[in-house]
Amino acid sequence: MEFFADCEWRKKNVIRCVIADDHILVRQALLYALARDGDLQFVGAFDDARQAANSAIKERADVLILDVAMPGSSSFDAARLAKKSNPNLKVIFLSGYDDDVFIRRAIEAGAHAYVLKSSDAQELKFAIHKAHRGEKHIPMADRFFNRPMEDTSLDSLTVREREVLRLLAEGKTVKDVAILLSLSGKTVEAHKSNLMRKLDLHNKAELVQYAIAHKVIFVNVPNVF
Repeated sequence: MEFFADCEWRKKNVIRCVIADDHILVRQALLYALARDGDLQFVGAFDDARQAANSAIKERADVLILDVAMPGSSSFDAARLAKKSNPNLKVIFLSGYDDDVFIRRAIEAGAHAYVLKSSDAQELKFAIHKAHRGEKHIPMADRFFNRPMEDTSLDSLTVREREVLRLLAEGKTVKDVAILLSLSGKTVEAHKSNLMRKLDLHNKAELVQYAIAHKVIFVNVPNVF
């Protein structure tokens, strides 16, 4: 992570931002491009969504900028966590994917903006300022107008079941998951059984395929802003 407490341009009405992207070059490029805006102050940059969310809470940030596809913590769950602690926090998702599943999950997680990485820095700046004013910047959201969002079985899972699903799909064993989540092996087995039943999955291969198809885990393709 990187902190910017030594910046000399703290001033009134500045927009305090925290950013998360798992590629350090992308983080550096974003910070370089955005720091020229005197109204923006970056108080933290991270390679993990949960760490960024915790920082946004601690630092009382105005805007949390999250890459949608990072290994480790779910960006969508991190957004919910941060907004639960600070309802006034505005969340912007950066994405290399113009994908209905991502967009829908971002909206459900309380996104004020969804910016594609194929955009330029000016659009991201525009989205930050717009979100800070409480306005939405999700141009592709009109795809969902006048038609219901597709329901998915994933919505039937609890937050803990989604965590177990993600970790198992990433190749962790039940014992590994128990250690990572500070649970007993028996409890993890129960969560695994419940999520397999709810999703109508019957083996590990189906579980992994489901997780990839529903963007619970991601194929690690480098993103370039």
